[in-house]
Amino acid sequence: MGIKMKIEVRDLEVEFKNGTKAVDGVSLEIENGIFGLLGENGAGKTTLMRVLTTLLPISSGTVTFDGVPVVPENYCEIQKIIGYLPQELVLYPQLRVREALEYLGSLSGLTKAQCKEKIDYYLERTNLKEHQKKKIRQLSGGMKRRVGLIQAMMGDPKILVVDEPTTGLDPEERIRIRNLLVEFAKDRVVLFSTHVIEDIGATCKNLAIMKKGKILYQGTVADLLRQSQGHIRTVEVQTEEEVSKLNKSIRYVQSNIRKTELRLKLFVRKYQVRWMVTKGLFWKMHICI
Repeated sequence: MGIKMKIEVRDLEVEFKNGTKAVDGVSLEIENGIFGLLGENGAGKTTLMRVLTTLLPISSGTVTFDGVPVVPENYCEIQKIIGYLPQELVLYPQLRVREALEYLGSLSGLTKAQCKEKIDYYLERTNLKEHQKKKIRQLSGGMKRRVGLIQAMMGDPKILVVDEPTTGLDPEERIRIRNLLVEFAKDRVVLFSTHVIEDIGATCKNLAIMKKGKILYQGTVADLLRQSQGHIRTVEVQTEEEVSKLNKSIRYVQSNIRKTELRLKLFVRKYQVRWMVTKGLFWKMHICI
């Protein structure tokens, strides 16, 4: 029988000392499975996740985990059920991969036997087994992200919060990590923040889109795709020169669209280009067509 969890966010606001509202009136309900959090850089995704992981205080509104309010007196209890991969995770550069994970596992309260079992399993699943004796400072950016993901998962948290987990990964490793998260989320809540549409489409049933601290859309991926019908145009080009001309045309359209309430969504895959015009959204994305 799987663990049932529910996160409820009501009218959440986070305002910094300079008056900036990084999160502005956000309300969400997140249950078991992978919930996608999509938006351009600066949309408020990371701030929202830092609130959910008790790293930032709430200015107003409420957040509850299965009815337990996220307030300072409950932080210790909440932290025990959360695994977190931040956007920038500082690891110990002089430690070897296995040493770093053993140390982080011990801080999470795992026994030596539990640490060994979890580390062996996740090193295999993330394709890092042959790199376990390397020092952290010798790893590529993508490898460090995978080590960070292991430390977030090895304690079997009821809630896993991952901020851009596929950054720096090649296509094969990106798919491997997405599959691992899908499997992990079968009886847990996984909050998956990204600006890569392909990651959301491959892993999530439900998502929210953020911009400037607000929720622009909340619902299923399928409903979002239905809403886009009739707004997609496809252009076939044959040469690099045609691609260059098309890119110039798209930039021109984009600069003019910005004067209105419309934004341009651009999909690129080799010599086939799709674009969709829709209200309130703007980012470039790469997907397989």
